[in-house]
Amino acid sequence: DEVGVILATACGSLDRTLQFEFAARMGPGKASAKDFPHTSMNSAAGHICTVLGLHGPMLSMSNGGVAGLSAVSFASDLIRYGHADRVLVTAIDQLSQEVMEIVRSMGYPVSASGARPFASTGDGISPGCTAVTLVFEAEEAMAARDGRAYAELLHTSIAGMASGSRFDGEAWSRAYDEATERSGIDLHAQGYVA
Repeated sequence: DEVGVILATACGSLDRTLQFEFAARMGPGKASAKDFPHTSMNSAAGHICTVLGLHGPMLSMSNGGVAGLSAVSFASDLIRYGHADRVLVTAIDQLSQEVMEIVRSMGYPVSASGARPFASTGDGISPGCTAVTLVFEAEEAMAARDGRAYAELLHTSIAGMASGSRFDGEAWSRAYDEATERSGIDLHAQGYVA
């Protein structure tokens, strides 16, 4: 079986890179050579493959707030085109104060009031620390192991915002409408949207 790993992260290894760079600027011998590999964005995906003994396609994506959706879309393509039987999509982020300052300086609409799920009066996004893994599997691979599907991915549509652009939510709304239309699901039949 070809099992792939797609790692999604909004900020990549920015936090580790900043820590390593700060230590290196403090003088010779302050930055540990053992920490350097962790400045590579692919390091976490590589660890996953090594620990689980996986040999399929591996990729890390770091494209801001759409990293997770990009990984889901890419994983579905890997399966659809026969490059993998199963794909682990792992989304991780650890946000430090330094990273949050960079995110704000890039123009992302970070909420001043914090997370307010389902609030129609939200004032921006609320980045946070997280780690989650979803398993995507070809129907044939699932049937071969007599498995059970918990969900079916019908369509993906991705929208984000470029650094410095004005946030108005219109791109996200268009992407949602497109995905709903292409999936054939009645808007009123949807129970939860994230």
